[in-house]
Amino acid sequence: MADKEIDDLTEAGALDGNEVFHVKQGANSRKVSLSGRLKTWLDGIYQVASAALSTIAGLSSADGNFIVGSATGWVAESGATARTSLGLGTGNTPQFTGLNIGHASDTTVTRASAGRLAVEGDMLLDVTDLIDEDDMASNSANHAPTQQSVNVFVKSRPAASDRLVTISDSASPSFNAQSGITQVARLTATANRTLAAPTNPSDGQKLIIEHTASGGARTIGFATSAGAFDLRGKTIEATPSGETDYFGFVYNAAADRWRLLAVDKQA
Repeated sequence: MADKEIDDLTEAGALDGNEVFHVKQGANSRKVSLSGRLKTWLDGIYQVASAALSTIAGLSSADGNFIVGSATGWVAESGATARTSLGLGTGNTPQFTGLNIGHASDTTVTRASAGRLAVEGDMLLDVTDLIDEDDMASNSANHAPTQQSVNVFVKSRPAASDRLVTISDSASPSFNAQSGITQVARLTATANRTLAAPTNPSDGQKLIIEHTASGGARTIGFATSAGAFDLRGKTIEATPSGETDYFGFVYNAAADRWRLLAVDKQA
């Protein structure tokens, strides 16, 4: 009889495991039962058919489908249903408690509050953290200034030359303390003078009065009214002609006086 495939043996009926195969190897041959070694070999290389595999084979392979286990067996899911099964919520924007970027643990991005992100617990700068305030009056410890505010603020600061004020010589000269900016006030006196209260003082402001006598010995006096000077009981001697004396003061806002700290007379 000519060689045949198993499928050609239509009259033999369904295989029941009791079939015998004739196996030839070189000059040797033997009969092998399907229920014996051959069946063991076949079972080892082929998956036994099951209802679960048949179910999976019958699921839709449409684009975007996931095969998901459910209480009723294997099902194909997509869209919101699949996201729910994966724990990502039902919307098109998944929700994560935290997210690590480029590393397993050192760049964790989390939600700090509504609309705010934090990296490793440090909140990222947000536009609401910026403050546009040219004079920096709020002195906030929680807001960063805008570039425009910094530019205006820096340009509005006094130059080094603003710290020195030249007082115009007159019978009762005065000057502007510029809210803490003025550090040295220079007066060249051509007669005895009484210095009036400086305007716009700042609490704790330190000031040096530089008095030069011109055309003869000159005595400088200091007004003692509100906002003026407190000489602390010291007597001011005349400045010899052509010489310069220095008087150091500090402004006390509570007393509303410039209190004399020291006098340095040219030797």
